[in-house]
Amino acid sequence: MRVSFRGGERFTLDGGTFVTADASIGAEQILRLWQQPEHLTGDFSFAIEQGGEVVFAARDRFGLRPLYYSAEAISNDLNRLAGGDLDEESVAEFLLFGGIQDPSRTIWRGVHRLPPAHALVVSRRKGAAKRYWSLPPAPAARYGESDLVVALRAAIVERIGGARSVAVMMSGGLDSPSIAALARESGAEVHAFTVGNRADPYDREPHFAALAARHLGIPHRVIAFDDYDHFAGWNASAPFLAEPIDRPLQLAFVDLLREASRVAPVVLTGFGGDAVMAETRPLHRRILRRLRGSDAPPFPHWIDRRFARRHDLPARWRAWFADPKTNVHRTRGEAAARLSRPGWSFIFESLHPSCTGVDVEVAHPFFDARVIDVALGIPPRPAFIDKRVLREAMRGRLPEEVRTRRKAVAGPDAHAGRFAARHGDWMQLVRKQRMDRWIDPAALADVLRTSIPDTLLQPVPNAVALAMWLEVVSEGRGGSFDDRQEDE
Repeated sequence: MRVSFRGGERFTLDGGTFVTADASIGAEQILRLWQQPEHLTGDFSFAIEQGGEVVFAARDRFGLRPLYYSAEAISNDLNRLAGGDLDEESVAEFLLFGGIQDPSRTIWRGVHRLPPAHALVVSRRKGAAKRYWSLPPAPAARYGESDLVVALRAAIVERIGGARSVAVMMSGGLDSPSIAALARESGAEVHAFTVGNRADPYDREPHFAALAARHLGIPHRVIAFDDYDHFAGWNASAPFLAEPIDRPLQLAFVDLLREASRVAPVVLTGFGGDAVMAETRPLHRRILRRLRGSDAPPFPHWIDRRFARRHDLPARWRAWFADPKTNVHRTRGEAAARLSRPGWSFIFESLHPSCTGVDVEVAHPFFDARVIDVALGIPPRPAFIDKRVLREAMRGRLPEEVRTRRKAVAGPDAHAGRFAARHGDWMQLVRKQRMDRWIDPAALADVLRTSIPDTLLQPVPNAVALAMWLEVVSEGRGGSFDDRQEDE
């Protein structure tokens, strides 16, 4: 197994054990603690070599840095391992959910993800993934509300490092503007960037983000989805297409990072704020929710029935909409459940330089180990009722319109109409890629003729995104993508 990291350099202390790392912590620290990764803090993925062979690898607790491996190589860049046959289980999950749900799989058969909080132990050139850390079932210590902002500020300062400027991917909510406010207090020059819609009356994120930026006295730029066609930038050289993605407007996010990289080496996000500060619902509300049963919408009828049965997709569809298990933590069960969702690491991967092609570090302070330890150790009520702990801390730091703004309910998809208007183009693409082993083309065509009101409850764009991805992969191979596996 060879090591092939993007931007990684081999380092050794003794000439016998070498580390190649993608990390916010030093290689020397990793070399001293690599056999006990649970004691490492920060964001990391790394591989250890001894005698010219990989013997160990690990990924941080929440998968903030990517790590993939096959029988031949290990890398933080999936593009370096991609190829071969498709993993049908991953295809099924993408069609249904817009992303692979198994944190150990990729779209490529034989190419694996190392899940968050896992180490890869290699013996005789065979690797076995083992979990080395889990969220504790009870608070490690008891903290006060003020301790959360202290820990969050320290996480922000650590990720800024010695940089003179930092960018913030800022919405109009509470979490990312709070990150911007605390970053500004660190003394760094802060630049805010927002993705949103100019022509959508339901999208108020750019408006409230602008209010926060003016209050903080920082420059603010909006990258408008209106300026992008669906699947713009999807070509064989796009690094974000090592796997299919459910973002037809992904180029807007890449352009945001490209613009941010011109003014700062680090981009901070507010991802994880909702999870860290999730309110624990009272027992009677949880009981009523269970008695009411599942709120799952009807299973998408355009997925081929045999394919759905083979992968037990109807049951997995119902499970997706079921309440998460909140008995994983004694006092902050809802927060622990949300933090444990497998989708987080895929979001982090989508913003990594290996996926965007932009050499800028994207960091997520709410996922700092100390921030989470403190948050799980604060008594849940009243601190986390409607994020009181952060709203109070931001008094005077953010404009009142932003500080007191409640979580916005998503309105209709502003781009669903123009997506549906091209239904003929999309169906031509789907038929060209011969996707009838996975879907019912006639049923899909019927749905595509109408506007898609909610891409989560009716995941039609996933099928189109997969078809577009297959087209791009085919072009890269110089011919059609031929992975027509026989039914099992």
